[in-house]
Amino acid sequence: MNNQDTPATPAKNPGGRPALAAGQQSERVTVRLTPQQRETFERVGGATWLRDQLDGLKKILDAS
Repeated sequence: MNNQDTPATPAKNPGGRPALAAGQQSERVTVRLTPQQRETFERVGGATWLRDQLDGLKKILDAS
């Protein structure tokens, strides 16, 4: 069967991350963790948690 024999179906969940707000860019950062640290990281919310923490710290540092 080739691809022309099967109708295209729309994706229920489009892949990828949600777009950032206009004018924002993201950068990839790699961190090495132990398996226990990774488990903790995932339990507290992963990348979303980390971004929230960094945004909060920036507000504190900018106020200093």
